[in-house]
Amino acid sequence: MTMVQADLWWPTWQTLPWKRQALLIHQISRYFLSPLLAVDDTVRVNVTYFGQTFTTYDLLCGGEWLRFIPGARHVLLGAPTPLPTAWQALLGAATLSPQTAVDVSPMLVARKAVPSLEQVIGRIDLTTQRFSGDHFTYVPVKPAVLAALQQAGEQNWPATVSGQGVSLHRQSDHHYQVAIRQDWQRPGLIHGLHRYGFDLLTEHQYEYVMSGGLAQATPWGNTLPAPLPRYVPNRFGLTVPVARAGSELIAEEWGKSTALQPPLAAAQVAALSPWFRTPAPAFATSTYRKVAVIRLD
Repeated sequence: MTMVQADLWWPTWQTLPWKRQALLIHQISRYFLSPLLAVDDTVRVNVTYFGQTFTTYDLLCGGEWLRFIPGARHVLLGAPTPLPTAWQALLGAATLSPQTAVDVSPMLVARKAVPSLEQVIGRIDLTTQRFSGDHFTYVPVKPAVLAALQQAGEQNWPATVSGQGVSLHRQSDHHYQVAIRQDWQRPGLIHGLHRYGFDLLTEHQYEYVMSGGLAQATPWGNTLPAPLPRYVPNRFGLTVPVARAGSELIAEEWGKSTALQPPLAAAQVAALSPWFRTPAPAFATSTYRKVAVIRLD
Protein backbone atom coordinates (compact mmCIF):
# COMPACT_ATOMS: atom_id res chain seq x y z
CA MET A 1 0.00 0.00 0.00
CA THR A 2 1.24 3.50 -0.81
CA MET A 3 1.39 6.48 1.50
CA VAL A 4 -1.41 8.94 0.68
CA GLN A 5 -0.89 12.54 1.80
CA ALA A 6 -4.51 13.01 2.91
CA ASP A 7 -4.22 10.07 5.33
CA LEU A 8 -1.71 12.01 7.43
CA TRP A 9 -3.97 15.04 7.98
CA TRP A 10 -6.93 15.85 10.20
CA PRO A 11 -9.63 14.66 10.11
CA THR A 12 -8.79 11.69 7.88
CA TRP A 13 -6.14 10.25 10.22
CA GLN A 14 -8.65 9.72 13.01
CA THR A 15 -10.98 7.74 10.73
CA LEU A 16 -8.37 5.25 9.49
CA PRO A 17 -8.41 1.61 10.65
CA TRP A 18 -5.60 0.92 13.09
CA LYS A 19 -3.85 -1.42 10.64
CA ARG A 20 -3.68 1.38 8.08
CA GLN A 21 -2.35 3.78 10.72
CA ALA A 22 0.28 1.24 11.77
CA LEU A 23 1.42 0.74 8.17
CA LEU A 24 1.73 4.49 7.64
CA ILE A 25 3.81 4.86 10.80
CA HIS A 26 6.10 2.05 9.66
CA GLN A 27 6.59 3.79 6.31
CA ILE A 28 7.25 7.12 8.05
CA SER A 29 9.90 5.50 10.25
CA ARG A 30 11.66 4.14 7.14
CA TYR A 31 11.56 7.21 4.92
CA PHE A 32 11.56 10.23 7.23
CA LEU A 33 14.06 9.29 9.95
CA SER A 34 17.84 9.13 9.62
CA PRO A 35 19.39 5.70 8.91
CA LEU A 36 22.00 6.64 11.51
CA LEU A 37 19.36 6.12 14.22
CA ALA A 38 17.43 2.88 14.55
CA VAL A 39 13.79 2.91 15.66
CA ASP A 40 13.93 0.70 18.77
CA ASP A 41 10.23 0.64 19.60
CA THR A 42 6.84 1.72 18.24
CA VAL A 43 3.85 2.11 20.57
CA ARG A 44 0.21 2.90 19.79
CA VAL A 45 -1.18 5.45 22.27
CA ASN A 46 -4.53 7.05 23.06
CA VAL A 47 -4.55 10.63 24.35
CA THR A 48 -7.62 12.03 26.12
CA TYR A 49 -8.01 15.81 26.12
CA PHE A 50 -11.10 17.22 27.85
CA GLY A 51 -13.19 14.20 26.85
CA GLN A 52 -11.83 13.86 23.29
CA THR A 53 -9.62 10.88 22.40
CA PHE A 54 -6.79 11.10 19.90
CA THR A 55 -5.04 7.94 18.66
CA THR A 56 -1.44 8.15 17.50
CA TYR A 57 1.96 6.43 17.73
CA ASP A 58 5.22 6.98 19.57
CA LEU A 59 8.55 5.97 18.03
CA LEU A 60 11.65 5.48 20.18
CA CYS A 61 14.50 6.85 18.08
CA GLY A 62 17.97 7.71 19.32
CA GLY A 63 16.88 7.58 22.96
CA GLU A 64 13.94 9.97 22.51
CA TRP A 65 10.24 9.28 22.13
CA LEU A 66 8.87 10.99 19.02
CA ARG A 67 5.11 11.43 18.68
CA PHE A 68 3.31 11.46 15.34
CA ILE A 69 1.08 14.52 14.97
CA PRO A 70 -1.18 14.73 11.90
CA GLY A 71 -1.16 17.88 9.80
CA ALA A 72 -3.97 20.42 9.59
CA ARG A 73 -5.26 22.69 6.81
CA HIS A 74 -6.00 26.38 7.33
CA VAL A 75 -5.45 26.19 11.09
CA LEU A 76 -5.85 29.52 12.90
CA LEU A 77 -2.75 30.40 14.95
CA GLY A 78 -1.66 33.51 16.85
CA ALA A 79 -3.56 36.18 18.74
CA PRO A 80 -6.40 38.15 17.13
CA THR A 81 -6.29 41.96 17.06
CA PRO A 82 -7.89 43.40 19.04
CA LEU A 83 -7.88 40.78 21.78
CA PRO A 84 -11.33 39.62 22.88
CA THR A 85 -12.29 41.15 26.22
CA ALA A 86 -12.25 37.73 27.89
CA TRP A 87 -8.55 37.31 27.01
CA GLN A 88 -7.25 40.75 27.92
CA ALA A 89 -6.75 39.98 31.59
CA LEU A 90 -4.52 37.00 30.68
CA LEU A 91 -2.66 38.31 27.65
CA GLY A 92 -3.12 42.07 27.42
CA ALA A 93 0.43 43.20 28.30
CA ALA A 94 2.35 40.38 26.57
CA THR A 95 4.13 40.26 23.22
CA LEU A 96 2.10 37.85 21.09
CA SER A 97 2.39 36.37 17.61
CA PRO A 98 -0.08 37.85 15.10
CA GLN A 99 -3.04 35.78 13.98
CA THR A 100 -2.80 33.94 10.68
CA ALA A 101 -4.27 30.86 8.99
CA VAL A 102 -1.72 28.33 7.73
CA ASP A 103 -1.32 24.71 6.68
CA VAL A 104 0.82 22.74 9.14
CA SER A 105 2.44 19.57 7.78
CA PRO A 106 2.35 16.23 9.61
CA MET A 107 5.38 15.68 11.81
CA LEU A 108 7.22 13.57 14.34
CA VAL A 109 8.00 15.75 17.35
CA ALA A 110 9.87 15.02 20.58
CA ARG A 111 7.45 14.26 23.39
CA LYS A 112 9.62 16.13 25.91
CA ALA A 113 11.79 19.23 25.57
CA VAL A 114 15.55 18.84 26.13
CA PRO A 115 17.92 21.38 27.76
CA SER A 116 19.64 23.43 25.07
CA LEU A 117 23.12 22.42 26.26
CA GLU A 118 22.38 18.70 25.96
CA GLN A 119 22.29 16.35 22.97
CA VAL A 120 20.45 13.07 23.48
CA ILE A 121 22.32 10.23 21.74
CA GLY A 122 20.49 7.11 22.94
CA ARG A 123 19.62 5.09 26.01
CA ILE A 124 21.30 2.41 28.10
CA ASP A 125 19.93 -0.62 29.93
CA LEU A 126 20.49 -0.47 33.69
CA THR A 127 21.19 -4.19 33.98
CA THR A 128 22.91 -5.26 30.76
CA GLN A 129 24.59 -1.91 30.00
CA ARG A 130 23.49 -2.37 26.39
CA PHE A 131 23.37 0.93 24.53
CA SER A 132 20.99 1.73 21.67
CA GLY A 133 21.19 4.93 19.66
CA ASP A 134 24.01 6.78 17.90
CA HIS A 135 26.92 4.35 18.39
CA PHE A 136 29.43 6.56 16.57
CA THR A 137 28.92 9.34 19.10
CA TYR A 138 28.61 6.93 22.03
CA VAL A 139 31.99 5.19 21.67
CA PRO A 140 34.16 8.17 22.77
CA VAL A 141 31.97 8.85 25.84
CA LYS A 142 31.29 5.21 26.76
CA PRO A 143 33.71 5.18 29.75
CA ALA A 144 32.07 8.31 31.19
CA VAL A 145 28.58 6.84 30.66
CA LEU A 146 29.45 3.54 32.35
CA ALA A 147 31.06 5.38 35.27
CA ALA A 148 27.92 7.52 35.66
CA LEU A 149 25.76 4.38 35.46
CA GLN A 150 27.77 2.78 38.26
CA GLN A 151 27.36 5.94 40.32
CA ALA A 152 23.60 5.83 39.68
CA GLY A 153 23.44 2.26 40.98
CA GLU A 154 25.27 3.29 44.16
CA GLN A 155 22.72 6.10 44.64
CA ASN A 156 19.67 3.84 44.15
CA TRP A 157 19.00 4.98 40.57
CA PRO A 158 18.15 8.71 40.90
CA ALA A 159 16.15 10.60 38.26
CA THR A 160 19.30 12.27 36.91
CA VAL A 161 23.00 11.59 37.35
CA SER A 162 25.90 13.56 35.84
CA GLY A 163 29.27 12.27 34.73
CA GLN A 164 32.25 13.67 32.85
CA GLY A 165 30.55 15.53 30.01
CA VAL A 166 27.43 13.35 30.09
CA SER A 167 24.05 13.28 31.80
CA LEU A 168 21.84 10.25 32.39
CA HIS A 169 18.09 10.77 32.77
CA ARG A 170 15.88 8.01 34.13
CA GLN A 171 13.53 7.04 31.29
CA SER A 172 11.95 3.86 32.65
CA ASP A 173 12.45 1.20 35.30
CA HIS A 174 15.12 -0.36 33.09
CA HIS A 175 16.72 2.46 31.10
CA TYR A 176 18.55 5.76 31.36
CA GLN A 177 18.49 8.26 28.52
CA VAL A 178 22.06 9.24 27.58
CA ALA A 179 22.85 12.87 26.77
CA ILE A 180 26.12 14.64 26.01
CA ARG A 181 26.57 18.06 27.59
CA GLN A 182 27.59 20.38 24.78
CA ASP A 183 29.51 23.65 24.93
CA TRP A 184 27.66 25.11 21.96
CA GLN A 185 25.45 27.98 20.95
CA ARG A 186 22.41 28.07 18.70
CA PRO A 187 24.29 27.38 15.39
CA GLY A 188 25.93 24.29 16.91
CA LEU A 189 22.60 22.97 18.17
CA ILE A 190 20.98 23.43 14.76
CA HIS A 191 23.92 21.74 13.04
CA GLY A 192 23.61 18.81 15.45
CA LEU A 193 19.91 18.45 14.65
CA HIS A 194 20.43 18.69 10.90
CA ARG A 195 22.99 15.89 11.04
CA TYR A 196 20.16 13.46 11.76
CA GLY A 197 17.48 15.08 9.63
CA PHE A 198 15.82 16.97 12.50
CA ASP A 199 15.17 20.65 13.03
CA LEU A 200 13.73 23.10 15.53
CA LEU A 201 10.00 23.67 15.43
CA THR A 202 8.92 26.79 13.56
CA GLU A 203 6.67 29.19 15.42
CA HIS A 204 3.62 27.92 13.51
CA GLN A 205 4.51 24.30 14.28
CA TYR A 206 5.11 25.11 17.95
CA GLU A 207 1.78 26.91 18.30
CA TYR A 208 -0.01 24.06 16.56
CA VAL A 209 1.43 21.29 18.74
CA MET A 210 0.88 23.33 21.91
CA SER A 211 -2.63 24.55 21.12
CA GLY A 212 -3.83 21.49 19.25
CA GLY A 213 -5.05 23.89 16.58
CA LEU A 214 -7.67 25.32 18.96
CA ALA A 215 -8.11 29.11 18.99
CA GLN A 216 -8.03 29.76 22.74
CA ALA A 217 -5.84 31.85 25.02
CA THR A 218 -4.31 28.91 26.92
CA PRO A 219 -4.51 25.11 26.69
CA TRP A 220 -7.11 25.27 29.50
CA GLY A 221 -9.26 27.66 27.49
CA ASN A 222 -9.75 31.32 28.36
CA THR A 223 -9.54 30.91 32.14
CA LEU A 224 -6.99 29.12 34.30
CA PRO A 225 -7.64 26.49 36.99
CA ALA A 226 -6.65 27.32 40.55
CA PRO A 227 -4.29 26.02 41.69
CA LEU A 228 -2.40 25.23 38.51
CA PRO A 229 -1.54 21.53 38.03
CA ARG A 230 2.07 20.48 37.44
CA TYR A 231 1.56 19.92 33.72
CA VAL A 232 -0.16 21.85 30.95
CA PRO A 233 -2.87 19.82 29.16
CA ASN A 234 -1.94 19.02 25.58
CA ARG A 235 -4.27 17.77 22.87
CA PHE A 236 -1.49 15.61 21.41
CA GLY A 237 -0.23 14.31 24.76
CA LEU A 238 3.13 16.09 24.74
CA THR A 239 4.83 16.61 28.11
CA VAL A 240 4.64 20.32 28.99
CA PRO A 241 5.46 21.19 32.63
CA VAL A 242 4.21 24.46 34.09
CA ALA A 243 7.56 25.00 35.86
CA ARG A 244 10.31 25.68 33.35
CA ALA A 245 13.89 26.97 33.49
CA GLY A 246 13.60 29.19 30.44
CA SER A 247 12.13 29.65 26.98
CA GLU A 248 11.62 26.96 24.35
CA LEU A 249 13.73 27.57 21.26
CA ILE A 250 12.13 27.67 17.81
CA ALA A 251 13.47 28.14 14.29
CA GLU A 252 12.87 31.91 14.47
CA GLU A 253 15.17 34.12 16.55
CA TRP A 254 12.66 34.74 19.33
CA GLY A 255 11.62 32.11 21.86
CA LYS A 256 8.33 30.79 23.21
CA SER A 257 7.37 31.03 26.89
CA THR A 258 9.88 32.03 29.58
CA ALA A 259 11.17 30.86 32.96
CA LEU A 260 8.27 30.02 35.30
CA GLN A 261 8.08 28.76 38.85
CA PRO A 262 4.63 28.34 40.47
CA PRO A 263 2.83 30.02 42.06
CA LEU A 264 2.69 32.42 39.12
CA ALA A 265 2.26 36.16 39.39
CA ALA A 266 -0.46 37.70 37.23
CA ALA A 267 2.12 39.09 34.81
CA GLN A 268 3.60 35.61 34.24
CA VAL A 269 0.39 33.85 33.23
CA ALA A 270 0.63 34.96 29.59
CA ALA A 271 3.76 32.80 29.16
CA LEU A 272 1.49 29.74 29.27
CA SER A 273 -0.13 30.83 26.00
CA PRO A 274 1.20 29.24 22.78
CA TRP A 275 1.15 32.74 21.24
CA PHE A 276 3.56 34.26 23.79
CA ARG A 277 6.90 35.50 22.44
CA THR A 278 10.23 36.11 24.19
CA PRO A 279 12.29 38.63 22.15
CA ALA A 280 15.76 37.37 23.13
CA PRO A 281 15.73 34.00 24.92
CA ALA A 282 18.78 33.13 27.02
CA PHE A 283 20.24 30.12 25.21
CA ALA A 284 21.83 28.40 28.22
CA THR A 285 18.55 28.11 30.14
CA SER A 286 16.34 27.33 27.14
CA THR A 287 15.01 23.98 25.94
CA TYR A 288 14.15 22.57 22.51
CA ARG A 289 12.06 19.87 20.84
CA LYS A 290 13.37 18.18 17.72
CA VAL A 291 11.00 17.70 14.81
CA ALA A 292 10.99 15.70 11.58
CA VAL A 293 8.48 17.17 9.12
CA ILE A 294 6.67 14.74 6.81
CA ARG A 295 6.22 16.07 3.28
CA LEU A 296 5.23 13.93 0.32
CA ASP A 297 5.31 16.64 -2.37
